[in-house]
Amino acid sequence: MLKLSRLVVILALLTSCSVLEYGAIQRQFNGAVQADQATALSPFVDGRSQYQEILGRLSEDYIQALDPRLQPNAWMIRGLCAWRTKNFEAARASSRLGLSAGVVEGSRDHIMLLLIPALVFEQDVADRWLLVLDKTEAEYDKLKESMKQAWAVLLTSESAQGPRTPGTMKNYISYQKWRMAQNWQAMILAVTENDGSLERSQSMSSWVAMEGGLGDLPGNVAELEQEKVTGSLGQLIELQTQSSH
Repeated sequence: MLKLSRLVVILALLTSCSVLEYGAIQRQFNGAVQADQATALSPFVDGRSQYQEILGRLSEDYIQALDPRLQPNAWMIRGLCAWRTKNFEAARASSRLGLSAGVVEGSRDHIMLLLIPALVFEQDVADRWLLVLDKTEAEYDKLKESMKQAWAVLLTSESAQGPRTPGTMKNYISYQKWRMAQNWQAMILAVTENDGSLERSQSMSSWVAMEGGLGDLPGNVAELEQEKVTGSLGQLIELQTQSSH
């Protein structure tokens, strides 16, 4: 009985240490997010390197050894760090593993884990589009399916929101809709300017809006702009607007 008691004490101490260590990782992640936002405004701050460091600490073995209650959150943090460092395979895997780790439905972690693949799809499209020199409709056609997938996954994460979803998470989803709609519209406008055929591009825009479930694409952008009056969403959009200049 004494040996069993000692074992329980040792296990409790080990669990406490792992929780404390994971708490430090969470704080490091929060610092990385702040640095990432500052990076948009200053060339002297590097948020990406911090994400890379966290990604190295949050190995799959490390997460699976955590208290099961912490694992969904750890997978979410790992997925976001992988997305920001453009390790897309790790980001998708983290999303999948996090969703199967007993995450509470409608919670912040649940909604974010659902959203991560959309962020990956959209970032991949943005990176590939940036490399396209001749932005024609043919080049756009090579990427439109990925953009449609990104939007569909985003809508899935939005529809999963519920009473447990914090208001800040709902704002973040709205922000990502605004940002993604802006980027999609910018792709279409680039084709418009390159092809010199407004009528043709308007037709293409309508088709993409219908197929992607966007409704009226410019209308979506305008509607989301109106949501800038809310505090957290307004700050996110303002930061994105500043960083794009």
